[in-house]
Amino acid sequence: MKKLMLPLVFAVALVTESAAQDISKIDKNFEPQKIGNIEFCFYNTKNAPFKVEGLPWRKEGGEFSRLPDGITKENASAGVIGLCWHTSGAAVRFSTDSKMVAVKYMTRGSGDMGHMPRSGSSGFDLYIKDADGKYSFLKNFHQRNFGEMGKVPYSEIGAKFGDSKMREFALYFPRYCGVKDVEIGVLPGAKIEPPKPHKVSKPIVFYGSSITQGGCASRPATVYTGKLCREVDAEEVNLGFSGNAKGEDAIAERIGDIDMSVFVYDYDYNAPTTEHLAKTHERFFKIFRKKQPNTPVIMMTRCSWPSRDRVEVIRKTYENAVKSGDKNVYFIDCTKIFEPYGGIAECTVDFCHPTDLGFHAMYETVLPVLKKILENK
Repeated sequence: MKKLMLPLVFAVALVTESAAQDISKIDKNFEPQKIGNIEFCFYNTKNAPFKVEGLPWRKEGGEFSRLPDGITKENASAGVIGLCWHTSGAAVRFSTDSKMVAVKYMTRGSGDMGHMPRSGSSGFDLYIKDADGKYSFLKNFHQRNFGEMGKVPYSEIGAKFGDSKMREFALYFPRYCGVKDVEIGVLPGAKIEPPKPHKVSKPIVFYGSSITQGGCASRPATVYTGKLCREVDAEEVNLGFSGNAKGEDAIAERIGDIDMSVFVYDYDYNAPTTEHLAKTHERFFKIFRKKQPNTPVIMMTRCSWPSRDRVEVIRKTYENAVKSGDKNVYFIDCTKIFEPYGGIAECTVDFCHPTDLGFHAMYETVLPVLKKILENK
């Protein structure tokens, strides 16, 4: 048999010298599966040509974890270790000419909370990207049967088109749930190719609290971090850890290893006291700045439960940096950003965690600063 050179594009059949041979007879993983009466060929997104984003330390084919090796309970808050499996900010991008696109996944549990919809905590969002780089929402996937979550794979059709042409998609992962596997289904004979590069070549990195992680958005893509990254067309790296990102030195060191375009940090909520914030905030910045002396840094205060003492701690970090000659630091006081949108009562679910409206207010506040930074770069 002659040796074949296969392109880095998935197809449904392999061609031998004798005849077209059905790969599903060789590898059962390629066997078409039905959703309703429609057959799909499903492909695991952990490998090329799919591009997994938002997990800077993940190796090709690896699990969906947000932290690198070396972060332990000895050098970080205990909760960070568990929360690293929550896939906030993770996404998979790809292109396909299939007339239909389906999604099949298995979570690492339910992610259910009383104050956040399942569509956001453990759901997936499918978006399509047009030729101008604009993203449009197609469908949210979330498992209806609570008892099957984390135990039984869930699959559903996400897009249908009248013609076959190459289109680019982004699938955003859950904000408060772990993910074991995600597969993309296309019609037999369809191709899957890598996506085009982002306009902003390096990711935007966010570090912070449950609000940074995405609580309590109705969908994973409506968090302010994701909205910002779609608007400027950049990869999102979300290192928000509910109640557990407390400005640890080890985390600052590892964040400093990421090749990024902008760093945003707002762990104010997680600092148990003003004294803790004062002790860690500027030190965290200096550890990061030592590794990345020129990367733009945005420092944000909390949006709800405002505290002038805490605002002044963060402002002091910013002002000291400016006094030292740092021209790549930006300060955003978020304590009143909800007021034009009906105040904290309309912008949060519990006077703390934002609704989609609250996240939109955050997006509108940060976007001009982010655009200014990227234009200058």
